[in-house]
Parts: sequence; C-alpha cells; structure tokens
Amino acid sequence: MTFYSNHLFLLTTFCILIATEGAVDISCPNSPIDASTKSTQFPADGLAAFPAGYTCNIDFNIPDGYVLKFIVQSSAKGYSGDSFIIVDSISTLNVIGEGQSLFISPANKSQVLISTVTNSSSFFVSWQYVDVTQFARVLQSTGSVMSLALASNSYYTFKSTNDQVVLHPANVKRNFDLVLSQIYVYDGEDLKTGKFLGNFITAMSETPYLSSSGKSLTIVNFYGTASNSYVLANDLSTVSGYASYGFYLLTTENVDWFEHHVDASAAKTLAFTYFCVDCNENYIANLDFVNRQIDGQTVQFQPLTPTHKMTKLLSYDAQDQYQTSGSNDYWGMLNSYPTNEILRARVHDLESMLKAVMELEQKTNQQCSVVYIMDLTGIKMDKRTMTLLTGGLSAISAFMAEHYVELVHSFVLVNVPGFISAIWSIAKPLLPERTRNKCNIMGSNWRVEVLKMADGSCLPAYWNDPDDDGPFTAPIEKCVPFPEDNYYKGKAPENADHLTVSAGKSGYVEIEVKTVGLFLDSDPPDIIFRHLYLEIQLLFQKVIN
Repeated sequence: MTFYSNHLFLLTTFCILIATEGAVDISCPNSPIDASTKSTQFPADGLAAFPAGYTCNIDFNIPDGYVLKFIVQSSAKGYSGDSFIIVDSISTLNVIGEGQSLFISPANKSQVLISTVTNSSSFFVSWQYVDVTQFARVLQSTGSVMSLALASNSYYTFKSTNDQVVLHPANVKRNFDLVLSQIYVYDGEDLKTGKFLGNFITAMSETPYLSSSGKSLTIVNFYGTASNSYVLANDLSTVSGYASYGFYLLTTENVDWFEHHVDASAAKTLAFTYFCVDCNENYIANLDFVNRQIDGQTVQFQPLTPTHKMTKLLSYDAQDQYQTSGSNDYWGMLNSYPTNEILRARVHDLESMLKAVMELEQKTNQQCSVVYIMDLTGIKMDKRTMTLLTGGLSAISAFMAEHYVELVHSFVLVNVPGFISAIWSIAKPLLPERTRNKCNIMGSNWRVEVLKMADGSCLPAYWNDPDDDGPFTAPIEKCVPFPEDNYYKGKAPENADHLTVSAGKSGYVEIEVKTVGLFLDSDPPDIIFRHLYLEIQLLFQKVIN
C-alpha cells in the first residue's frame, strides 16, 4: 500500500529562493546513487528553475545501519501541479512543500521524484549518508510508560521477556501530534538489524496494533523535535484478547473526563489504561451505569498495566453489593498493600454505596440501607484467619462501624463452615456492639432465605446447581489470590530494637538527637529525618498486622 505524507512542517524556513540563471545541467541521473557516489546534490550547480513537463526519478541505495539525510529547497506552489516527492523504503510518498525542508530516509532504499506541469518552480536537493550504529541505546521493558520527547543521537528499544511488543501512544492535550510522523519505528533490537516499519502515524494505520514480529520494538527521532506525547509498551498477548484497548493520559492542569459508551448487548470486553504525567495518585471520582437493567455489566480496576498482570482490586457491577469473603485473599492483600491504602479503597467503595443509598432515598422518600451478603466459602480455621480477625480486618470493621453506622442494615453470612461458632467467639468481642447485632448467620437453607433479602439477578450465578440456570444470574467472578511475588519482603535490621504492642495498647520509641538544629537548618537532613520516621511507622504497622 502506498501512503502520502505532507512534510510542510519539516524545518520549513522563511527564505527567498533565487534560482541560478543561465545554462544549468538538470539532466536526471541515470544510475542509482550510493554512499560511494561522489555527487551529493542535484542540480550540481545549486537551485535551478525546471521547465514544464519535466520528470526525473533518482534512485538511492542505503546500507543497513545508515539513514539518508535530505535537505530540499522548493518553490513549487501546491496548486501548480509541480511536485517534489521522496519515497522511502516502504513506498510511502512524502510530499515536500514550499521552502526548505529536512527529510530522513531509512535503509535500504529511497527515491526522489521530480515532476513539473509549469515552468515556474525551482528545486534543489542535497543528501548525506549518516551512520546511526553509534547512537546510544536506551532499553525499556514492556509495562513501561515513556515520554516521546526523545534525546538526540539515541534510540529506544522496548523489549519483552517472552512475548511480542505492542506500542500505544497518547497525547497530553488529546489532539493530533504531528511530531509522531518524525518518530520512526523499527521491528527489532537496533537501527541496523531492525526492519523499518514507518513512522508512528503510518505504522499504526496498517494494523490494529503497532506490534513487533519478535520480542523487541525500537523507536528513534532523527529530527531532534520534542513531542508532548507518551508511549506505553505492553506484551501483545495481554491486550490482544480485548475488543478494544486504549491508553489515556491524565494531567493536573485540567479536569479530565472520559466517556466510553459500549453496546452491552454485544458482550464485548474493553480495556483502558490511564496514566497521570504529573501526579502520584489517581482517584475514581464517579462511576455510573447508563442502563442498569442490562445484565452482565461489570467495571473492574487493577493497578499498573495489563503487562503487569496485577490482581483486580476493585470490581463494580450494575447490581447490589455482594462479597465472597471466604475466598477473598485478605492475607495476600494485607501483605501486598499498606493498611492505609486498603482503607482508602474501602472508603471509596463505602462512599459509592452511600451515594447510591441517598439517591434511592430521594427517589422513594423512604429510609434505605445496604444488606451486605458475605459468602464464607473457602474460609479456613488456621493461624492466618485468626491473625486477620484480631488484626487488620478488625480495624477495618471498626472503621466502618464508626463512620458508616447507619449505612449497613445487616451483614448476612452464607455458606458458613461448621467451625463458625469458634470463629464467631473470637470475632464477636472485637466488633462494636451495633455491628455485632447486625450479623445474621444463615443455616443450610440459606439459598431460599437469601432470596427474601435480595433479587436473584444481584447474586452470583455459581450459587446455582450445575444443571440449573437459576435463580441466581449475576455474572460475578470468583476472587483470585494475590501473587506472593508482590508480598512486602522488607525486614527489620538485625540490630533493630523490638517493641511489642498488645491490642488496644500503645508504645513509643525514644530517638536521641545529639546535634540540636541538625534537622532544621538543612533540607537534606530534614528529608533523612522524615524517612527515618516513616521507616519506624512501617515497622510498627508490620507488627500490628
């Protein structure tokens, strides 16, 4: 396929082009030009006027590891029919506009096409073979997000461990970034052995994904222009299963809104990655389902990129609240994320429920609340469960009881194990009284009883018998454990003092500051002090959890 690309922007300058008068040799070269050819410009005597009806095709051979740098002067007007075109190695036709322009053509071949209809245009082109094998290499792994303000004389290779690489560019201002046409993409590890795929714009127009044939993709900007876009590299297999995948940039400079209208009846799964270029935290400010009557609508959130294959932390559907508490990997969650971050996510969940309840109250003019159904399938009577009940989960429960006391009508426990009485005897004293009174432990007939509290369309379909399609129809997935590779593995130094703090008690650590004013007079020591304080807090947290 042949592409046309206008390069009016390439180092175009305001200049007066003066064509040489007199007899100028504009005979078209007959032989292909290579690095050994002595001539480095056409016409040989400089800028010259070309007669009407003139045509010339000049062929260039470009060795691997080189690019051909063209500097073109043209006075051709766009409406004249006269043209100066450079064809690159993948047959893209690059139309050079009026003025002076720079164009870089990669290996292995290129062609200059000059054609006139009038006798009013003048042209001149010079060329230089540039060795790019000495450019510095910057290696990036898949899952990386990188600014496309690329350094000169450098190329950037995105490498996967065992998959094809796919690139997704995004623009901060969400407009068309013309500089992307100056960023070249190579299929391979470097500029010599890699195959030129085109610039970002032409390469992405060919296939749904700009992907490699092997495990590496390389990008480079020979022009030295800065882009305000970013690029995300993913393993192809982690995004190819989606009907659509998008990469979007957030910034604190303006309020960002994203609306994705999806035909829910099409049973498609779409995925999006959001990246903030100038902030450390992102928040889900609002999430709504346009039509809650359509079954199967689910929005899930997971950290980082698809390549990282992180556990989904949040999941929302268009129905009521349901939680598989027994199979939830709370132990893995508390060992992968700090308690304050878990509480932050929990607060958002609770605030979303509170908002939904208040909207329903306004609509019905009646007091409403949440029935919290907890499935204890998979819960075990072991040390981990006891630690969770008396530690992190107890703190989270107390927080809910203190700040959202009227939100939850009752906690309904289903699929309870035979040793529930032993667990309840431990958990009950740790719960606030109003929370204890809201707990409803259901017996073996829970499948019938629970339908008196919630509609079957809100409850998970895997509660049904294997050969039964009802009455539970919600497409809720079972939880997956947190990867142990992501567990916090930091340990206290061997010479650290140990402090045991019992539940409900407090403790303190004495720190002797020998030099008065040391942490107040200089910014770097102040930073060191705050890091020391933070480390102490983390050690306390690990003991409590």
